[in-house]
Order: sequence, then C-alpha cells, then structure tokens
Amino acid sequence: LRYLSSLYYLADKYDIQELRGKILTSIPEQKISDENVLDVAILAEEHTVHQPLSEALYDSAASFLKNKFNNKLDTAIDFFAETEATEVNSLVLMKMMARMKLQSIQKLPQSQNCKNCNQNSCLNDKVVTRDNFLTGAMVTDNFRIYNLDNQVRLDANGQHVSTFLLKNFKYKCF
Repeated sequence: LRYLSSLYYLADKYDIQELRGKILTSIPEQKISDENVLDVAILAEEHTVHQPLSEALYDSAASFLKNKFNNKLDTAIDFFAETEATEVNSLVLMKMMARMKLQSIQKLPQSQNCKNCNQNSCLNDKVVTRDNFLTGAMVTDNFRIYNLDNQVRLDANGQHVSTFLLKNFKYKCF
C-alpha cells in the first residue's frame, strides 16, 4: 500500500485522474491483516493532504477491524491493549473507531439501497469518481462546509461537471 500511496502522489502531482481512480478502487482489494492494519491507518494519516487516498486507506483498515471484532467488545479491547500507546497510534485508532461506527450506521439492509447513491453500503461523504458516478446524485463541494446552498445536481457524464473536477465533490446522502 505504501507503493500505491506513492503512485497516487505522482498521479495527483501530474493530474492523471484515471490512475488516481484506479488506485483508489484497488485499495479495498489489498490484503489487510493483524500485522499491517495499524500501518495502513498510519499511512492514511501520513497522506491526509490527499483526502481521497487517506479516506480509502482508513476505510479499508476500519473495515478489517470491524470484521475482526464482529461486535465482540473483548476482541476489540484485546486489540487495543496489545497496541503500543503512542500519539500516532492513539490518533489513528480513534479515527478507525469512528469509521467503524460510521460504517455500521451506513450499512443498509441487504434489500435496501441508498436512495441517493443507489448503493447498499452508502457512499455518503465518499469522493465522486468516474467509477461511482451516478447521474442525478446529490453531492457537495469537497472543500466547503456542507449546507443546502452548495448542493449540486450532477447531470453530465464523464470526468467533468461544468468546469469542476469530480474529485472536488462528495456524495451527500440523507
């Protein structure tokens, strides 16, 4: 994942949108284990300047832990007790706990998809990409505080919406 993160940095630097998208979609497919889950979260924290990359890394690490813990408090407590209490570890573990909770809330019943993004695992606050683009979905500008005034309705296909890049938008599902 460190290699993919470096590659993402270069794709962002040289504005290669297709490569950035492929890297982001490949992250959930990468193997995360007990041995590297904390490293993945630390890598996510190191790349917070590249928000889509950081979120994808955090989401993958949090998903792994959520599945590992399987709603068993003792398993979670054991994991945290075995982890060295450093400033960085504390920060990333806290962020992953929040993501695990958010993933639990956003997971809809199998037969029900989100009405906005049409996904079973809601894309709320996820960056719009070419792969997850859905015409008519409600999104918000990635760099402004969300309010009703800056909602945008996507009507176009492809990479650009008007003069804006898709990477500047996140899904806003209600």
